[in-house]
Amino acid sequence: MTIALAAAVVLLAGAVVVLFAMYSELASRLPQPESELAPTPLSEAKLGAQLPGWPPGLERLGQLDGSSLLLALSTTCASCETVGNQLRRVPADTGRIGVVVASGSADRAADFVARHELARYPYSIDLGGDWLRSNLNVESSPVAVRLEDGVPIAAVGFGSLGAIAGLDDLISSSTLEVTA
Repeated sequence: MTIALAAAVVLLAGAVVVLFAMYSELASRLPQPESELAPTPLSEAKLGAQLPGWPPGLERLGQLDGSSLLLALSTTCASCETVGNQLRRVPADTGRIGVVVASGSADRAADFVARHELARYPYSIDLGGDWLRSNLNVESSPVAVRLEDGVPIAAVGFGSLGAIAGLDDLISSSTLEVTA
């Protein structure tokens, strides 16, 4: 009887350890509170030079004078879902914000664009993230790339539109203000 009780206690202790490990893994996949999602400069991004080419749907961003913004989102990250939901509530676009949706599947990307109403913006689907990787050396998401006269001059990782609202006049709280 004592051996059976000891074995049961050991099994229960092991089960508790496994449950805590699973809980930690799931918690790490949840988006963090907005206060913890300050923009992080991407030092590895290719900045300061005209891009060799733009994907279909985003060519206009490379031709604009002045400031514009390119948002890189992915169909596989929780923060990108948050940003997509926030973009859906941003008032009509000024034509100076473009979106690249990186995905391993055209169907998943099309669903992401439709679900978040991203067709209101110039956008492109980047299968496998190849364009982002080869042109900007961006391999994470979400990322905001500030363009000046079509040239990338800054790139930051972020977790919500509120985190990038103060980057410059283009990315102001009035431009990216999320409505209720």
